[in-house]
Amino acid sequence: MPDFIIDPAPMVYIILVAFTVILAALAFRRQTRRDLIFFGFAAGILLTWFLLDRAYESGREQVNRKISEMAEASQSNDYKKVFDNISPTFKYKALNKDGLFQLSQRGKQFLTDGVELWGMNRQSFKQINPTTIEMGFNAQGKGMPQSLRYCVGVFQKEADNEWRMTSFRLYNPVQKDNGEEDQIPGF
Repeated sequence: MPDFIIDPAPMVYIILVAFTVILAALAFRRQTRRDLIFFGFAAGILLTWFLLDRAYESGREQVNRKISEMAEASQSNDYKKVFDNISPTFKYKALNKDGLFQLSQRGKQFLTDGVELWGMNRQSFKQINPTTIEMGFNAQGKGMPQSLRYCVGVFQKEADNEWRMTSFRLYNPVQKDNGEEDQIPGF
């Protein structure tokens, strides 16, 4: 299913709702069969579009959900659940998935409350190709504003149709658009 159908921009809903309300007002005012049919057609399109949006999860929506799941799992100290959302092909500089897991185990002593991840939005989403997505978001150790970094997570669609993180890049949040790539604090 195309993403513009299952993950429409909010403006699509605003236009459809406005169009449906206008047709409803016309149908109520004039009370003709033709106006009622036009209103019913517009309401049907709006309802169908809404149901399709809710029934299917786009790549952007799945990546947002995965990022939120990783944050929640880190806060409950369930790093196995965090790493369920990381691809076996993960690579960050010299680290693979196992190396990142070892680093996370050492980091638990500093990040006792886990990490906070926020700021995923349509502007920070970039579809590289049909199987690769980049999503930008803010990341920091919970209650540790000095550790704030802007992260660009790279996600791949794997054989099971799930999106998993394959890499990431870190930036100083103030210089994220034109700054040099940063590294994991203490790495």
